[in-house]
Amino acid sequence: ANQLKRPPVNRSASIITEQMWFNMLGQSVYQVIIVILLMFQRDWLPGVDEGPSPHEGPESRHYTIIFNSFVLMQVFNEYNSRKLQGEWNILSGIQNNRLFLIVSLATVALQVIIVQFLGVFGEKAFSVHRDGLTGEQWLVCLAFGAGPLIWQQIINLTKWILDHACNGAFKSRGLAGKDREKKAKSLARSPSLKVRSNGSL
Repeated sequence: ANQLKRPPVNRSASIITEQMWFNMLGQSVYQVIIVILLMFQRDWLPGVDEGPSPHEGPESRHYTIIFNSFVLMQVFNEYNSRKLQGEWNILSGIQNNRLFLIVSLATVALQVIIVQFLGVFGEKAFSVHRDGLTGEQWLVCLAFGAGPLIWQQIINLTKWILDHACNGAFKSRGLAGKDREKKAKSLARSPSLKVRSNGSL
């Protein structure tokens, strides 16, 4: 029903719209920053140096937190991807898309199983810590994973401000040009100019 309300799109128009470029680049910036932060600032992460080894490397809790946070960022960003026109309410109509909800919940459930239970198999399955993550570490992952929901609102706001600023600048230039044209026409029609031009002849 919502698709019928949208205006027609020119067949020569790009498949990737300006809003999509903002979304992709904006979300990429967020995710790169978070992964780098988790990778190189491990000291503030809870419990990464506690419990059984390894404390560093592919099968450590440190790397498991990075992996888990990255996957959760993709899951939450799927909700942003439902809206491609810069809508503020990304949850609008989600109750009508049961397939999306089922896939999303299944992805989260599989991620919990991978992180918490498949580490005992070592590198044969997934390079995660064999004891999984603690509740506190899961909260850190969920906080960073849900970040794209808030970040998307910042992206939409930035796009909205830029659009209005550019439109305002173009409109002011257009009005200034129209004012100059009106003044030129009024001066050309002015009787005083006609008298002066007749007198000079």
